[in-house]
Amino acid sequence: MARMHIPSYAVAFVNNIMWFLVVYIPLVLYSPDPLTALYVFMPGVFGMGIASSSMWTSTEFLRWYLYQGLTDMFRECGLGVLHYLLSAIHIDVLIFGVFTYLSMAFATAFFTGLSPYLMVPHNAFYFALAIAVALPTYLLCGSLVGYLYTVTPIGGVWTNIIQMGIMVGTVVPPTVAPDPRLLLLNPATIVAELVRASYSANTLDINTIIIVSIAVIPLYTVLAYLVSRSCEKYIAVHGLKYRV
Repeated sequence: MARMHIPSYAVAFVNNIMWFLVVYIPLVLYSPDPLTALYVFMPGVFGMGIASSSMWTSTEFLRWYLYQGLTDMFRECGLGVLHYLLSAIHIDVLIFGVFTYLSMAFATAFFTGLSPYLMVPHNAFYFALAIAVALPTYLLCGSLVGYLYTVTPIGGVWTNIIQMGIMVGTVVPPTVAPDPRLLLLNPATIVAELVRASYSANTLDINTIIIVSIAVIPLYTVLAYLVSRSCEKYIAVHGLKYRV
């Protein structure tokens, strides 16, 4: 699977770097405190990126591969959307996700006149915990979008719309909410907050972040399994709908 997608990962990497340079260079340059702006907004890119990549992985399994008969082939082998997410999680999160985030952060810092070394996480524990939480978050977001694709006739445009919702609490920091804790309803928020904590730029209290992080790792994993099982049961009875 990794070899099949190497060109896609390469193109996505270049696209992400160029896109976020266009967005973040003006944001940093016009900010009264450029370094703080990077520490607040860039971690949201990591949280959103994890959720986004899992959504498109589910879309690939339940939409693009359906036309090629590959979805049926996977299912005949007893493999559903959760198995497909698991087949990509080590690449999407541990390799592509982390590498792309750090590359974007270093590039943005460099082109705005800041030292790229400033974007190295200051607290390795919080950053490692962010990666640990990103794994079940990836599974949950992908499973939820997979369920929507299973039980509704939505098309690809809805994945983009859902991505825009994921921005609130990640790229858009929790400070926009009357009570920032409300944005923990977004599964990717806690990932972004942990990365912010690695730069001492977190919005939520660090004790709250740690408690929630410990709780969501098993919770998101179980929920992802249950949602994916619901997908399989629905497909077994009703089949899958082709869509554009």
